[in-house]
Amino acid sequence: MSKPGVTGQIAVVTGGSSGIGAAVVGRLLTAGARCVVLDVAKPGSLQNYSDSTALVHIEGDVRDADTVRLAFETAVKEFGVPTICVAAAAVERQDLTHSVAFGDLDEWVRVMGINVDGTLNTVRQFAETASGQGVAGAAVTVSSTAGLRPSAGVYSISKAAVVMLTRVLALELAPHRIRVNCVAPGYSDTPMMRRVAEQAFGDAATGLRQLADQVPLGYVAAPEDVADVVLFLVSDDSRYLTGATIPVDGGVSNVHAVASWDASPTSG
Repeated sequence: MSKPGVTGQIAVVTGGSSGIGAAVVGRLLTAGARCVVLDVAKPGSLQNYSDSTALVHIEGDVRDADTVRLAFETAVKEFGVPTICVAAAAVERQDLTHSVAFGDLDEWVRVMGINVDGTLNTVRQFAETASGQGVAGAAVTVSSTAGLRPSAGVYSISKAAVVMLTRVLALELAPHRIRVNCVAPGYSDTPMMRRVAEQAFGDAATGLRQLADQVPLGYVAAPEDVADVVLFLVSDDSRYLTGATIPVDGGVSNVHAVASWDASPTSG
């Protein structure tokens, strides 16, 4: 089966320096798209593409609307009007025991700012750029199965907000021929998930093995497992799909058990 076609298309991907975001960029480049990546971190996992003329990397924070605008302006200048947007920038709680009711509000502001405001800034700028040129497009947001159950504090709240944000944006942008869908990854072998597993279990590799036991399919996802679904959602193969949230979790969202360390799957 051939990969969904995005050859010649232009994409802006936030959070694309590592984890799921980097896997998405890799899939897009391999499929023939050109990409602008916006991330607070240096290219990291994208080093293999450092010589590619189809990739531009910008360091910046998605909470800053002007920085997000710069990423899209750079895409237009370097490649043309973007037709693909993937909002993958995200953070987890710094402390897995952080309480929404009693914890530091600075942590609430940080997590909600990056995960929710950053996603909104990204899709809003994509809509302005594409619709302003009369161009149809596809955006994908990244939630988490943690956003489908209240087990990870402010992270769960932020990822639940991304699901509803996706649905609202899908309705508002449909008349502009811009589709907006969402992926909700489960346990994924990403730098973020490894940090969480190390906090919870004392060792990342041990934690990932224990988490795999909770997955009906029996293993933790590679970032590329999620990226392949994103590639489908931004391609014309999903042309009649908008406002949907797709769990990419090996079946975790179908079971009620929550990890004993009181945190749910993290994306990113």
